[in-house]
Amino acid sequence: MLSEAFPALRAQHPGELQLEELPELRNFVVVDNQEVHRAELDKLQIKGKLDWREIMIWREAVKEAKAVNDLMRELGKDDVVNLQFTSGTTGSPKAVSLTHSNLLNNGFSIGRSMNFSEKDILCNVPPLFHCFGLVLGNLAAWTHAACVVYPSEIYDPPAIVDAVTQERCTALHGVPTHFLGVLAEVDKRRKEGQQMDFGSLRTGIAAGSPVPIDLMKSLIERLGLKELTNAYGMTETSPVSFQTTPADPIIKRVETVGKVQPHVRAKLIDLEGKVVPVGTSGEVCVAGYLLQKGYWGDEAQTKAVMKKDEEGTLWMHTGDEGIMDEEGYLKIVGRIKDIIIRGGENLFPVQIENALTAHPEIREAAAVAVPDPKYGEVVGAWIVREPGTNVSRDEVRRSVAASMNPQVRLL
Repeated sequence: MLSEAFPALRAQHPGELQLEELPELRNFVVVDNQEVHRAELDKLQIKGKLDWREIMIWREAVKEAKAVNDLMRELGKDDVVNLQFTSGTTGSPKAVSLTHSNLLNNGFSIGRSMNFSEKDILCNVPPLFHCFGLVLGNLAAWTHAACVVYPSEIYDPPAIVDAVTQERCTALHGVPTHFLGVLAEVDKRRKEGQQMDFGSLRTGIAAGSPVPIDLMKSLIERLGLKELTNAYGMTETSPVSFQTTPADPIIKRVETVGKVQPHVRAKLIDLEGKVVPVGTSGEVCVAGYLLQKGYWGDEAQTKAVMKKDEEGTLWMHTGDEGIMDEEGYLKIVGRIKDIIIRGGENLFPVQIENALTAHPEIREAAAVAVPDPKYGEVVGAWIVREPGTNVSRDEVRRSVAASMNPQVRLL
C-alpha cells in the first residue's frame, strides 16, 4: 500500500528517504516475525525498506551504537515518541501526541500499583498498537524488570489459556471481551475433563471499557486473580489516571476504578465548570505529567478538550461521567453524551449494565437510549445470553426492576 502511494520508496535507499508528502520520514522498517510475507515483499522490490533485524544492535563497538548514542543526546523527555490514534466514541480518528515522559512514567506508576517485580510474568493480551498493550502491558512490566509473554499474534482464547498455564504467568491483562473469552474457554475445557492450574496467577488489569462488577468477581474467584486491579484512563492521558491496588478493599476493587495516580490531579465538574460535591456525578477532568501534547495537527480539537482554569492549570476534559466517594474512589458511570434522560431523570448506562450482567444467564449487556414521545428517552438494552440458556425478556425486566431505581423500565 505504501509503495503504491509513494512509488519513490522503491528506488530510494534506507536512511535516505526523501518523500515530498512525508518530509520527516527517513526509514521504513518491516517487521515479519514468521517470515510469511518475505517472498511477497521481495517481489515488490522496495529498496527503501529495512528488515527489523538489521537495526538491532548486538554489540556496543559498532557504528550503529555510536549513531544511537548521538541520537539519544539530541532527545528530550518532552519530545513526542508516539502518535496514538483514537476517536473516543465519536468523530474521526485523531492522532494523540504522547511523549517519553508521558509513557514511561505512566508505565512505571501502573506497575507499582500492581506490585510488579522481576518475579512476575505478564500474559499481555491486548494489541500492542493500543495504549493497553503498550503501556499497561509492556512498559508497566519492563520498568519493574518483569517478563512479558505474548500468547498469540491475534486474540485467541485457547492460546491465552495455554500461555498462562504453560508459562506460569502471574499476571493477565485484558478488556471485558478478552476475559469473557478466556472464561468460556476454561469452562469448555473443564467440561471436557481437562485439569488446568491457574495457581501462579495473582494480578492483572481489567480495563479498556467499563468492567461489569459480576465479571470482576468471576475473575477473582474462578481464575485466582486475587490482586486483580481495575484501571481508568484515556489515550490522551497516557493512558491511566486512576487505578486500584491489591491493598484496596475487595468491594472497591470490583465496584470502582480506584484512586487518582501519584503526580496526577483530578476533579469532577458540572456543566458550568464548577466542582461537584462528593457523591454527585460530574465530568472527570485530569491534570499532570500524563497529559498529551495535543492532537497532531488539530489545534481546534485540542482546545476543545484541553483547557486552563483560573489558576493556569491545564485540564483534560475526558467526557466521562463519574462519581467520587468520601475516600477518593471513583466510579465511572458513563459517557456524558450517553446518559439516558428519562422524564428528566438521569440514568447511567453502566449501572444498568451491571444490573443486567449480575443475572447468571446474561454474559454481556449494553444499555442505550431510545426516543420516546412521552418521556423523551427510555431505556433499551442489548444482551448476550450465556450459552445454553434462554432467559426471557420478562425475566430480564423483572431482574433489573428488582435491583434498580423503578424509573429504569426496559423496553
